[in-house]
Amino acid sequence: MGENVTFDINEIIAGFEVLKHVKSYIVGSFALATLAALSAGTLSYFLFLCFGNKNVTATNA
Repeated sequence: MGENVTFDINEIIAGFEVLKHVKSYIVGSFALATLAALSAGTLSYFLFLCFGNKNVTATNA
């Protein structure tokens, strides 16, 4: 109502730069989480394969 609203092209460009950085942060964090999960899963698989208990007995009660 009496408020002067102005748009500056530099502010708009800065807003897009922030969104670009946020998008790259999200993509990078998902990539790191996926890589960490695959590494931990593979390591756990081989550790259980090597050091797992071989003497398993099934008892029917």
